Amino acid sequence: MEKITAEWTAGFFCGEGYFYKQINGKYLQYSVGICMHIRDIGILNDICSAYGGKVRIRHDKISCDWRMSKRELLIHFAEAIKPYLRGYKLSQFNKWYDELIIK
Repeated sequence: MEKITAEWTAGFFCGEGYFYKQINGKYLQYSVGICMHIRDIGILNDICSAYGGKVRIRHDKISCDWRMSKRELLIHFAEAIKPYLRGYKLSQFNKWYDELIIK
């Protein structure tokens, strides 16, 4: 795959990605991720190369996911895709991002 762009990543993320907030004891952990069939692991590796995070094969051996939870990387990723998000994903993003920045 050629170098991926923020526009492409935002569009792909709108369809396949998720924003996540987890309470771990007294701490909040924010992350983003994409889960796909194992045959598409190359796409996740390209996203990982461009933005950071980790790609792993899930226990079922037929799916894989890319996940990022390091705050500095999350902010960089969020600022890259924000101008290109639309609809419901944009409203999810705004709530998640506001909490991440205030944290």
